[in-house]
Amino acid sequence: METTKELKVIKDLTLDFKDITDNDVEILQYFFNHYPSRSCDFSVGGVLLWNKFYNYQYCIIGETLIIMGTWPESNLKIFYEPRGEMSLEEYKDLVANYCRLNKEKGILLLPEEYAPVEDGDGRPVDQTLMPDWMEYIYEIDKFINFPGKKMSKKRNHLNFFKNHYDYSIEEINEDNADELVKFTEDFSTSHSDDKIAVYEAEEVKRALLSYSSYPYLGILIRVNGKIAGYTFGEVISDTMIIHVEKGDINYGGVYQALSSFFAEAVKEKYPEVQYLNREDDMGSEDLRKSKLSYHPSKFIGKRVISF
Repeated sequence: METTKELKVIKDLTLDFKDITDNDVEILQYFFNHYPSRSCDFSVGGVLLWNKFYNYQYCIIGETLIIMGTWPESNLKIFYEPRGEMSLEEYKDLVANYCRLNKEKGILLLPEEYAPVEDGDGRPVDQTLMPDWMEYIYEIDKFINFPGKKMSKKRNHLNFFKNHYDYSIEEINEDNADELVKFTEDFSTSHSDDKIAVYEAEEVKRALLSYSSYPYLGILIRVNGKIAGYTFGEVISDTMIIHVEKGDINYGGVYQALSSFFAEAVKEKYPEVQYLNREDDMGSEDLRKSKLSYHPSKFIGKRVISF
């Protein structure tokens, strides 16, 4: 248990945040790989693809990375679970002190399994479950050809795609990036009334044009030489975190083909990977139904503590 002196030292530490840029990829990779989590919050793509949306900033204290975001259209600060050696109790004190000194409203976002039930004095911690931010985790082997009775509908869609189209698979690289940018532009046109979808499309295009700068693995599918869809993500420990998946639904079974072919590609290149993180549903009922239909093996729930 910390002494009063130790707690005073913690509270006196200054959180000196600076903006996250693409130049910080190596820093992010270091902490995310040395202190891994299956959550997309602690992946390069999870941060950089949403960097402008949440205005992410970071600071490093000793061997601990601290990331702070700002909720869009408000000044609410979002503090993510620290990556490093700092304890949650120390971190809570730091965040509370930062919010007090800067007269900020803030929330501490924690995976449900790590959210403290009591504070250091044994008092209940007031916290809120955030179901819209829950992440869906799947066993990767269940995506390779969708074996078993539960996955029969997905397998049927996959087989339809295989049997009806002259398709080919390529790994994403800078040689096909321009084509993928054009595909993304065409895809986003049908979602132009969705502010988040428009933002995501712009950031995905930017990532594709500098693809080799990031730790991503991805594939695209062509039908008769034309791009029908693509997907990419990154590996953290035993999990492939899937950041992007876009398909042309004029090709029946294209999404099942993308997810199954990608699982095969991941397993071939990274045999240690056991799980796929297909991220959250953002509160969309349609997305929720889709993600549940693939029968997740577990979830990463999120809780917030307000300051």
